[in-house]
Amino acid sequence: MNEDVITKQRDMLFDACKKIATNKNCPVWIKTILTSTVINAKNLTSNEESEEIVPIIETVNNIEFKLDDLVKSNITKDDCVYKIEKIGYKIENVQLYDISIVHGNSNNPVGTIIHNVPKTMLVRFKQ
Repeated sequence: MNEDVITKQRDMLFDACKKIATNKNCPVWIKTILTSTVINAKNLTSNEESEEIVPIIETVNNIEFKLDDLVKSNITKDDCVYKIEKIGYKIENVQLYDISIVHGNSNNPVGTIIHNVPKTMLVRFKQ
């Protein structure tokens, strides 16, 4: 396939993802996945680095959270601490959780509940 066509296809997909992530009706968990993926994509400089990312994702997927576990988001600059409130549905082999903010900031007040957060966005909180 022509490199020009591949570049155009990539740009079209990126634009579609951007439209989804910036739409006011887009769920937070989708925005978060798209945003973190864009950050990871921008940080790639070679094929060697892309091979290193896969084991990290697999490790995150193997973590099982229980009710009342404290977790953090793997999103850069998110310093909130969350508590697992409900174990939700599993969609396409990704477990979803309802979480509440236990340590927030001015934009994310304590007690706010965020629904359907994918397990791939959460890491165990280490005190």
